[in-house]
Amino acid sequence: MHSSFPKRGVGAAFPERGVGAAMLTLFRADGAVDAHAMARLGRWLLANGCDFLLLFGTTGEGPSLSAAERIEALKVMTAEGLPPERIVVGTGCAALTDTAALTTAVGEMRLAGALIVPPFFFRGATQAGLKTYLAEVLARTREAATPVALYHIPDVAGLGYDDETIAALLKEHPGRIRGIKDSTGDAAHAAGWAKAFPGLSVFAGDDHIIRQLAAAGGAGTMTATAGLAPALVAAVTNAALKNPGAAPPQEERLSKVWLEALLAFPVTEAVKTLFAHVTGDPRWLRMRAPLTPLDRAAADACVARFKALDDGTIARALKGLPTVFSP
Repeated sequence: MHSSFPKRGVGAAFPERGVGAAMLTLFRADGAVDAHAMARLGRWLLANGCDFLLLFGTTGEGPSLSAAERIEALKVMTAEGLPPERIVVGTGCAALTDTAALTTAVGEMRLAGALIVPPFFFRGATQAGLKTYLAEVLARTREAATPVALYHIPDVAGLGYDDETIAALLKEHPGRIRGIKDSTGDAAHAAGWAKAFPGLSVFAGDDHIIRQLAAAGGAGTMTATAGLAPALVAAVTNAALKNPGAAPPQEERLSKVWLEALLAFPVTEAVKTLFAHVTGDPRWLRMRAPLTPLDRAAADACVARFKALDDGTIARALKGLPTVFSP
């Protein structure tokens, strides 16, 4: 499945800092992944402030997609011009073998790296078990030399990484783990990791903690909001990375868009609701079961909160989107 891709050595360029868009996965009417539409959306995000894309993460409904689906979609998107070195892929699956196969493909396709969430569902698993899981994935993907980042989102996955597990993996697999995405929403926790592991790029999964993380040496953001409002997230993140001691002019607006218009609802559904509302195209609302679009009351509330917070720039940018879906 992977042998047609050229190899590369350890040290490939996982993003060291900047803005990553946790991008939506788009679907055709028949329920298949619409990789052509995703390529168009990805190009727009990169052209409007994002340094890289995170595909098939939580916002991107990654756990609903098979490894084969993700690999095939990545082939299409890179063939259509998305730069491989600016693509990070969510490769975490419940099955260790699927995680290893997908992570290997990411390395062999010369993408920027893999983001690995702990094997969800196994809420009673121990840190020793999690360490064994990651160690096995890293061993199986050694030849592909895929750069790896750890995805810490325990409220969703049911299991997270602790400091001892991270330290042990770094010691036993030098050069393989390049970053962490902290989606706890806890600024002190993310900042603590940035200080404890200065060799890793620590990204915020929540927009309201950007400046606190930057002040501790953090790398930037990897958020759903960047997949909706890339210019806004880029402005705040880049300003915070440059001077975390000063509040960027749009910091408060960004935090409120995230906390009050997106995080107050199921996030994937909220982002798709806003794309559909602003563009007038209901195809944005397609998602894979068990996810379903927000009900009317929730959708109306999400849109109302967004309108109250947006100064018009996000909506204007979305209205100016080039054609994403094919006729």
